[in-house]
Amino acid sequence: MSLAYDDVIAELIGVCERDPAFGQVVSALIVRTLNGQVRLILDAPDDALPSRLEAALHAKVGRWFQGPVLAVSDKRKGYSQLARHLLEQARARVAKLGWTDCWPQGWPTGSTLPGVPRRAPDERWLALQAAVGKEPWLAPDQTEPATPPWPMLAKTPKITAFYGFKGGVGRTTAVATLAWHLARAGKSVVCVDLDLEAPGLGRLLSPTDLPTANGWVIDDILSHSATGQGLDALPIFPVDVHGARLHVAPAGVLGPTYIEKLARLDTLHRHPGQSPVHAALVALLQRIRASHKPDHILLDCRSGLHDLAGLALHDLAHVDVLVGRGDRQELDGLSVLLPALQRRRQPADWRVLVLRTFMELPVDAELLDGYRSDLYDLFAEALYGRDASGGIPAFTARGIAHDPCPIGDFPGMRRADWLGDVDRSFLDHGTYRDAVTRLEALWEPES
Repeated sequence: MSLAYDDVIAELIGVCERDPAFGQVVSALIVRTLNGQVRLILDAPDDALPSRLEAALHAKVGRWFQGPVLAVSDKRKGYSQLARHLLEQARARVAKLGWTDCWPQGWPTGSTLPGVPRRAPDERWLALQAAVGKEPWLAPDQTEPATPPWPMLAKTPKITAFYGFKGGVGRTTAVATLAWHLARAGKSVVCVDLDLEAPGLGRLLSPTDLPTANGWVIDDILSHSATGQGLDALPIFPVDVHGARLHVAPAGVLGPTYIEKLARLDTLHRHPGQSPVHAALVALLQRIRASHKPDHILLDCRSGLHDLAGLALHDLAHVDVLVGRGDRQELDGLSVLLPALQRRRQPADWRVLVLRTFMELPVDAELLDGYRSDLYDLFAEALYGRDASGGIPAFTARGIAHDPCPIGDFPGMRRADWLGDVDRSFLDHGTYRDAVTRLEALWEPES
């Protein structure tokens, strides 16, 4: 029987645990390779166990298993040293991070799948995996949680990430419009386009082509990743929209070398510590802070489970704004995002606002309440229930994470090439003002 990806590790554990001699094992390490195959490394006194398990794993796990089973007692040249090295690496990792929580927490009781998990793997089991990107989404619980480039204090810029699991939900329009509200109120605002695969924020905020002399966000990231230094001049331009001045850092302009630039981005964590792109983004934000002294930095993130979106949401931002239209696909995305956020942040740092966009006006209270109910279930499971400091908030609580802020559906706004072409009364609508008020509460300085 051919196993599915999700069943492989559980079956491997089951094969091992059903062997009578497995009780003598000191440590067992599962390594999942880039293509999803699994390896097994043992610290065990029984010299016959590795070859016996290897045969059983080939039979039960099939081509998902990649032999040989390595062991610290192996007599073959180099195998013992490799086994010891991998076990030491895994022990150090597990001591800090624990068992990979997205891996199975048990194994089949019978010889075939599906089975009922008997109990979670004990402390003997260790885990390592290689992945092409997605590190910000995959990282398990942090003993030292990820933090933004600086704390959110009274006189430091507030970094806010805008994210939508799906495209076309009005995320970039929300970034631009809320930036306009802040700028009109006298705040200094810099908007950074991190949607490198589909740049658009620069065009939405400027009626004409922006000059290319400064380069773009993608060029600054590449420069820092390759040389340790960003561009000489920051890729930031002033723009005026309906009488309010703000600044925008465009992702880039599509051209002959743009895809080549994308291909050079390295978001992999190839060694402990920051990825090159993470380091470049932190440096860019610090330079923006030093040169422009903004009150707010707004990050327009790529949709989907993208590495840059994960970095912005989980490592860079003080506040996360989740933008969507309330459909099932979006809720499925939140079911992945919220546990990842919980793993990366302490409860005190869960500063989240949900924007429900493109709502007909006047707002349908029953429709909004149904969306609020769906959000409550997700937040109660992924965030509220993980906060040991208090109970789960009531469903009727308002102004907190599961309470969505509606944004109206205004004529022409979805198709606008430039925000200045949109009727100012739409930008100044009460739904946007309410969103700013909600954000101001989340921007309160950390104690």
